[in-house]
Amino acid sequence: MSAGAGGEVPYGILTPDQRPRVFISSTLVEMAEERVAARRAVESLRLIPVMFELGARPHPARSLYRAYLAQSHIFVGLYAERYGWVAPEESISGLEDEYHLSAGLPRLVYLRTPAEREARLEALLDRVREDDTVSYRSFRDSEELERLLRDDLAVVLAERFLVGDRIEPARGAEASHQLPRPLTELVGREAETAHVRSLLDGGARLVTLVGPGGIGKTRVALEVAHGVARTGREVAFVPLDAVRDPHAVLPAIGAVLGIGLDGSVPAAETLGRALRNRNLLLVLDNMEQVVECAPEVTAVLQECPDVTVLATSRAGLRIRGEQQVPIGPLTTPNGERGDLDQYTAVRLFLERAREARPGLTLDDPAEAAAVAELTKRLEGIPLALELAAARSKTLPPRALLARVGSALDLSSGAVDVPARQRTLRDTVAWSEELLPPLARRLFAQLSVFEAPWTLTDAEAVASTESGDVLDGVADLVEQSLVYPSTRSSGEPRFRMYDAVRAYARERLDVSDAIATGDRLIARMARVVGELDVGFRSAEHDRWRSEFRLVWPDIKAAFELAVAREQAAHATHLSRAWVGMWMDGRVREIEPLMQAAMDLVDRLEPPEQGDMLLAGVGLRFNMGDYEAARALIDRIRGGIALLSEDEELPGTLELYEGYLAAGDSDMTAAERHLRESIHLLAQCGPGGGWIEAFAHNGLGSLLALRGDLAGWRREMQRSGELGRQYGNVGAQLQSLVFQAAGLAQTGQIEEAKQLLGAAADLVQRYPFYEANAYCVEVAGLVALQEGDAPASARALGMADALREVVGARVWPLLAMLRAAIEQAVRSALDDDAYHREVALGREVDLMTLADVVRGLVR
Repeated sequence: MSAGAGGEVPYGILTPDQRPRVFISSTLVEMAEERVAARRAVESLRLIPVMFELGARPHPARSLYRAYLAQSHIFVGLYAERYGWVAPEESISGLEDEYHLSAGLPRLVYLRTPAEREARLEALLDRVREDDTVSYRSFRDSEELERLLRDDLAVVLAERFLVGDRIEPARGAEASHQLPRPLTELVGREAETAHVRSLLDGGARLVTLVGPGGIGKTRVALEVAHGVARTGREVAFVPLDAVRDPHAVLPAIGAVLGIGLDGSVPAAETLGRALRNRNLLLVLDNMEQVVECAPEVTAVLQECPDVTVLATSRAGLRIRGEQQVPIGPLTTPNGERGDLDQYTAVRLFLERAREARPGLTLDDPAEAAAVAELTKRLEGIPLALELAAARSKTLPPRALLARVGSALDLSSGAVDVPARQRTLRDTVAWSEELLPPLARRLFAQLSVFEAPWTLTDAEAVASTESGDVLDGVADLVEQSLVYPSTRSSGEPRFRMYDAVRAYARERLDVSDAIATGDRLIARMARVVGELDVGFRSAEHDRWRSEFRLVWPDIKAAFELAVAREQAAHATHLSRAWVGMWMDGRVREIEPLMQAAMDLVDRLEPPEQGDMLLAGVGLRFNMGDYEAARALIDRIRGGIALLSEDEELPGTLELYEGYLAAGDSDMTAAERHLRESIHLLAQCGPGGGWIEAFAHNGLGSLLALRGDLAGWRREMQRSGELGRQYGNVGAQLQSLVFQAAGLAQTGQIEEAKQLLGAAADLVQRYPFYEANAYCVEVAGLVALQEGDAPASARALGMADALREVVGARVWPLLAMLRAAIEQAVRSALDDDAYHREVALGREVDLMTLADVVRGLVR
């Protein structure tokens, strides 16, 4: 039955005029002889040459060649010396436009040699050479060109047309058009592929896999596509990485599907008619540079109820009905012990590394640790892992780890990957090229952040020339150069992968780097002030988490402020020492504090007082009491009278009270501590936070005098203030020293209850100085119950804790330590004592809370 009579045209039966069409692109006058030779080669194979000059048509030249190209099946490019004419209001020549529009077609390119090519033509040919989907060859004259082209067309016909999949595709799984099959298996991604399949099976019409370059979007899409093809559904894969013009996307789809598009009819309408009755999954790969084509894709979907699109893009398409599926990094070891094979990043690295280094195992603990650290440093980015694994042929994991300073320039040397993914630098550069100019500058400026940052942070470090920061960040998120961080309990935060940030920092020019660095210093000085207030509140836990999160940027700003001798900012940043002290990491900030102290003479007296007081706190808590006294004397020498810090007088009294106790002058110690309490009680939250330590010291002093009622009253008040103002150290010391008094008076069970509560705090906070007192008092309880060896081990562990932070036992509290040590020595001989203390030093500090619970069980 004929089609005109209502029948359906059988697939595979063609009228005689339907032969493959070969589009020939070149400049006309310069390549006139070569064009004649090319036409002869095409016609000798009974194909149809499509050439601009073969007929006069009443259409603009651009419309004419676009229409001709849309209806062609093979592209042939002939290039010599000229780039071609650039029409008014166009940015590229028709010659380059034809090349871009041919994406998706088999492309044969021929370069005449020798030739002195124009610069823009040479740039175009550089892109041709980088495109691994293009065949290009050199020729010297028209005769050689005719022979080469005739032979190459014959090969293309054998590969692409004998089975009919370009002229009229067959139905079903056997006709998955150009669906690539990777040579290696996909590692991990079970959850992502299952989620995408569930969306497609559930009726989603447009699913976009979104993520940064090198994250594995195409691999996930292909895994899904092959799974769909196995069900019998038609699948077509359309690579769009070489397409720059959004209007060329539908012609590229048509080229893969064998659907000729007549330029006189809208492409969406032609595709819509052709696909209306086809059950098709259309995989559109690398859409980020042509997202403006989304409305045309939507128009096709509206006409074709059984067509579904699975797209990959670094940016979402932002159209109604789109279901975005973020593709993130593979899982990396998180520091916990266990089988490394459970982490997909490790599995991928090992599988690819074994291709280059057969027999690679993780039997050697050092090699296993190196692989774990390497995958963490490369942040689980599949492309980075594969590039690193390719180096395993010459370097084992430990050596590779030592040499991988940056993942940007790792290269696999493989020729079967797109040029944009030969290195991570190429991958990031591809995304950067798609940014508008203001977003590109913002991208570079935001590279100064090492930690996740907020929009407020971004606005503080960006220059006014970067435009609206919110819009710029949105552009960066769209291109997957920046992604939201989940590590924040307050304002939303964003970050870059380390490799992306390294690239962005390279793009920051010298003058901009200086100005952006200064803005980072100012911003972090303000953040430290906010954190310092937050620490001294009932929301201490939240602010402590924020401090841990932003410490890398505080440290970077502090280093810059010291290097640039910005004394005022360095003073504000020095207040971060309290957070580092309470986090058990005061040694990290000590060198910066020392350097900042060298700038103190550049400050006005009020700020000098702030800087010197921070120095007193640091030196006192690290046990350098003589240096602390010298700084106190300097402040007392006049600076204190000019300071604007209302907490300074009471804080000085606190330190002097403890130092007097260290000199055994208990009368002076009590006087200073009581004056500290009086002054700090008038200072609000900041004063209350410090006052908790003063009550603690006064309670210890009263206990030494035998005033047990006064001792208990002061310790309880210390704990109350600690809870009210988020002073975890005071809370812990209140519990511990109350337990010490109870244990010494024989109230063991009550002491155990308090130490159990203290162990809960120990587990939450690595405040090693206070934790050391806790384990010592738990050892005292063990001693009271007759377990002297356990008590000796507790003393060894307390010593190890103090060595981590470089601390000494505080004056007043040293007497408690001395009493416990003397009692343990009396219960053990010297050899047993030293043996048990040494064992205690070797205990894993991460198990401290369990140790305390074990001692008081």
